[in-house]
Amino acid sequence: MATITAAMVKELREKTGVGMMACKKALTEAEGNIDLAVDNLRKLGQAKAEKRADRSATEGSVSAVTDESCGIIFQLNCETDFVTNNKDFSGFIDTLQDLFIAQKPASLEDALNLKMESGTLKDSITDMVAKIGEKIDLGSYARMVAEEGEKIYSYVHNNGKVGALVKLKGAADVLESAETEKFGKGVCMHIAASAPLAVSRDDIPSEVAEKEKEIFREQIINEGKPEAIADKIVMGKMNKFFKERALLEQEYILADKQSVEAAAKEAGNLEITNFVLVELGAQA
Repeated sequence: MATITAAMVKELREKTGVGMMACKKALTEAEGNIDLAVDNLRKLGQAKAEKRADRSATEGSVSAVTDESCGIIFQLNCETDFVTNNKDFSGFIDTLQDLFIAQKPASLEDALNLKMESGTLKDSITDMVAKIGEKIDLGSYARMVAEEGEKIYSYVHNNGKVGALVKLKGAADVLESAETEKFGKGVCMHIAASAPLAVSRDDIPSEVAEKEKEIFREQIINEGKPEAIADKIVMGKMNKFFKERALLEQEYILADKQSVEAAAKEAGNLEITNFVLVELGAQA
């Protein structure tokens, strides 16, 4: 039987991040072969991942990162809030931020297939399962690309449970100003707090608007209102709905009785062209 030294255990632990006793056991089973021990630990991670596949991973953290051309927002999920504060989990999120903004994958599938030091990101998530002992997954991922005359801003609430990206269009000098940086973050905060459905009322899916209209009309008829005035009442209710759910028409949370659209104009004749909202446990 091979002699397992402390140095061997340390080396394996540095390679895998797995606990000391698990490393020692893996080395013993591999008769001191570190490469074989690494493979065995990865297989253990896969086994744990498959065993926990049906578990609910509703905790975790939302994270966002931007550069001059791109904004990326994602959530890394786990089973318990306790793991969210684990340094390996938070360190993995930092790694993902650097990886995503460097490689800029277009979709969740592309992100999972990114090449890393050992295998793909999907493999690394499996390794994290072995290390942490909970189901870990990339719950959602969204990329936003800035064209000429546009810039992307981000915000993640300090509890890590909600975050947003917003794309602003305007003059180059305005987009680069500290005031616009502050405004962009403010709009992201507004989106995180107010959960709009779309930028404008015209962007709200027609099926969503029609469903609301049907509900309002049925409510009015059930209240005994004459059908002759039902359409007028429905129109008023729909206008209120759009003001509550279309970003540009919402009352800006950082201003007094001013719409988001009006605040954007006042901030430097800015145009809000797109946004992404990610809430922990929901798909982006």
